[in-house]
Amino acid sequence: MLSNRDLYAEIESIEKRMEDLPDGVDKDSLKIGTLQLKLLHNIRANTVTVMRHFEIELLKSPLVKKDDENNEKPEQKEGE
Repeated sequence: MLSNRDLYAEIESIEKRMEDLPDGVDKDSLKIGTLQLKLLHNIRANTVTVMRHFEIELLKSPLVKKDDENNEKPEQKEGE
């Protein structure tokens, strides 16, 4: 699962690429895809909010480990 930080970075990257494109089908397709990504993110955020309200336990990402200070840090994958 993408973290919020990763998701925002991808959206920002797409929007920067859109600035350099001339108006046309390619730019419109990127705008539509970005809108879909933002809507899916909102749905995910709303689902988490509802789950917390009903005290449903959230799944933990296998890529997140807690360090000694109880701060969550993602593990590094090989090659990154």
